[in-house]
Amino acid sequence: MNFYLETERLVLRPSLVEDIEEYFALASDPDVMKYIICGTQKKKEGAMGLLQRAIDHHKKYGFSFGTILEKSSGDFIGRGGLIHREL
Repeated sequence: MNFYLETERLVLRPSLVEDIEEYFALASDPDVMKYIICGTQKKKEGAMGLLQRAIDHHKKYGFSFGTILEKSSGDFIGRGGLIHREL
């Protein structure tokens, strides 16, 4: 199962390794990370780890946190989605 969601203004698609610069910009911003559970600012390697976990999760379960783009411009505006948490 491959996920791809679209609204009037947004597109949610699976994360790609090519998204690293945008993920790093989010993960290194203290104003963003203070709202994330266990959120601490990430160096580029940490951002790549987050991105790779999302990609691996998608391969395993068919869904994950994905990349959110503004449809009209194609600009990255964030990430969101669902994850499977094993208890």
